[in-house]
Amino acid sequence: MIGSWAMRLTVLVGLLWIILGCGGGGGGGKSASPTPVNSSVSVAWPVRSKSIIAPSSGLSVKFLLHDPTGKQTDVSWIGNRSTNVLAHTETYASMTTLLPGKFVLSGVFYASADAVGVAVATFGANVSVTSRGTVADANGSPLTPIQFTGSIHSVVVAASQIVTVGSNTTQLAASALDANGSIVAISPGSYQFAIASGRAFLSLTPAGVASGLAKGTANVTVTVDGLTSAPTSVSVVGSTTTSVSVAWPERSRSINGPSSALSVKLLLHDPSGVQNDFTWTGNRSTDLSAHTETYQTPTQCIPGTYGLSGTFYSTASLSGIIVANFSVNVAVQQDGTLTNPDGSTLGTVQFIGLVKSVVVPSGQSVLLGSTTTQLSVGALDVNGSPLAVSPGSFIFSVTGGASNLSITKSGVAHGLHLGSATVQATVDGLVSSPTAVTVYTQQNGIQTYNLDSNDICYDAARNLLYVSTASDSPIDPSEVVLIDLTTNQITNQFSIGRVPTALALSGDGNHLFIGSDSGIITRVNLTTLATDATVNVYTTVQNIGGQLITKLFTLPGTTDSFIVLTVDSNYSPRPNNLAIIDSGVARPNMASLGPQVSVDSSGSQAFGTDDYITPNGYSSATINAQGFTGAAGGSLGSLGASTTVCWTPYGVAAAGYLGMPVMSATTGSQIGNIPNLPGYKQMAWEPGTSKVFYAYWNVGADPYLQIQTGDINALTTVGSPYSLGNPAGGVGRIIYAGLNRAAIRMFGSSANTVIVAGGLP
Repeated sequence: MIGSWAMRLTVLVGLLWIILGCGGGGGGGKSASPTPVNSSVSVAWPVRSKSIIAPSSGLSVKFLLHDPTGKQTDVSWIGNRSTNVLAHTETYASMTTLLPGKFVLSGVFYASADAVGVAVATFGANVSVTSRGTVADANGSPLTPIQFTGSIHSVVVAASQIVTVGSNTTQLAASALDANGSIVAISPGSYQFAIASGRAFLSLTPAGVASGLAKGTANVTVTVDGLTSAPTSVSVVGSTTTSVSVAWPERSRSINGPSSALSVKLLLHDPSGVQNDFTWTGNRSTDLSAHTETYQTPTQCIPGTYGLSGTFYSTASLSGIIVANFSVNVAVQQDGTLTNPDGSTLGTVQFIGLVKSVVVPSGQSVLLGSTTTQLSVGALDVNGSPLAVSPGSFIFSVTGGASNLSITKSGVAHGLHLGSATVQATVDGLVSSPTAVTVYTQQNGIQTYNLDSNDICYDAARNLLYVSTASDSPIDPSEVVLIDLTTNQITNQFSIGRVPTALALSGDGNHLFIGSDSGIITRVNLTTLATDATVNVYTTVQNIGGQLITKLFTLPGTTDSFIVLTVDSNYSPRPNNLAIIDSGVARPNMASLGPQVSVDSSGSQAFGTDDYITPNGYSSATINAQGFTGAAGGSLGSLGASTTVCWTPYGVAAAGYLGMPVMSATTGSQIGNIPNLPGYKQMAWEPGTSKVFYAYWNVGADPYLQIQTGDINALTTVGSPYSLGNPAGGVGRIIYAGLNRAAIRMFGSSANTVIVAGGLP
């Protein structure tokens, strides 16, 4: 089996490399409501000071996350410094959940534990909270730990702060930043706030306590040690009612005609899911001539962006038959005015007029598996006013991503697979622009499967994970196991008559190529799960190096062509370890690219690292009809053994124990580095993005195994590490397994584990 005594010997050798300091391991159209999350903030505590008034004397910190829109209640929590008096970093998670979004983060450090004693330092900043609870900068980049030491380079008033009219206790937040843009905690009273303009709307103490006087905007500055910030706007608001105007036509006698309507049900939907829907009824007056009536919300709502829809009924009080409906995206302004999202005037709802354009509102989503979600659509006249249209007038169609979404002509959507689809609607011969509709799942978090695996492969069309199991797997040994990632359940398994190793999906998605411990590659029809072809690598490919098939790569754009990677019984590569086979026929030229190989999306180049044949080398080979030709390469420096490599459109990412460089796919030169992560690493690219997922495991650390998202284009990490705890062994492979999701196969323990982690940043 793969992963027997030979692999365990390799693990012991890898651990020895760590000790030596080098090495690495091998309905109704509503948007989905976000899931509440816990958030966390890291603090870089300095060496403990004995001075009770010095910032470094702090022993606790009280954090506050404030939603500037006022939609969510403030969340606060306390973090106590550990007994470690040396400089170190600690992370503190909130005990209360909140919905992801934009926030103002502030904090006060205290001289004693549990936020008591003298306040010795403060800080404030604009941040964002991701769907995983990660606290990031407002632009989504990682938030560096709060600092205590360093020269202040700039100060800034936190943006997007809101004060409510009548409030006299709102503390404004400001930040002091060092030269690297990291937040510096400073002594209380260091900030001096002032109003630059807008005193009619806001009053403000020098300490930053604001009082809302009237609805409007004030510009505020803050000064620290002679450095003054640029003016930042602070909004003074109050919740408000809004209203919808309907241009009722002359009363029609036709009970089925739109102009026969006598009542309307109006609905405002908050796409963020934070506020409940606002619904109210409008009854037409006894005036039978053409006229306009306005209907106001019975309760107040917070200004922002909404979806507005309405359904008209033939008789009063929402009785009778439905004779018309409309839907449009709107914005509620601070004064309660209802406008288009861009702030332009929203006309009254019309019954009579020519349809000028059709709009499928943006931001709609469908739960995976749902068959009852009604998508929204609207019609506008030449002035951009919404038109009430008879039910059934709109004809929907999916124009892209049909494998993810199906839809009836009337707009009832069915989520088939995770991803997005483009939808269009037609009325009176006019077609809307394509609008993206997302198919989502509510299943995030971590799923584990007690499978001793040799390889894993993701089938996006079926949302399945294929796992080839070893002969001593606790569950389904020597089989290919199918895991449905929609239900997170093992749904099927089959045998190929030998121990399966490497896996690869055919280019057309209809077959699965399966390597084995005996050099035989089996092709299985994924509809019937029956074998329909086999290839003996060692009789097909002359002089191939190695005896074990460890990886298979399907050539993009082909249905029956693949690259096979072999190693010897000690898991070491040998010359000519990479070959291409087309429908059972080998191409003549082979390549030697090492134990770690990646192929680009066009199937024109392969990339590898080889710490055995050319130590610390990075190389590539061109793929053509003859197989592999040419090479371009460059040094990766002292990365250590078993470096991993991953092609992306933005560069070829590599990683070893000592570094994480990104190389040019064309020249082989180094583009830059992603911040290094501790320990061994494996990585996978998320198609269609510049993101890669790094699985890294660090001997002696707690947690032992984590996933970090990296941005290859920006050369940064994204969000915070995602902890997977302390499973035994190391990571044999990590692969993309759907939007913001990765799958990992572990190795090196008696009960190896397959892990699926969702909700990655």
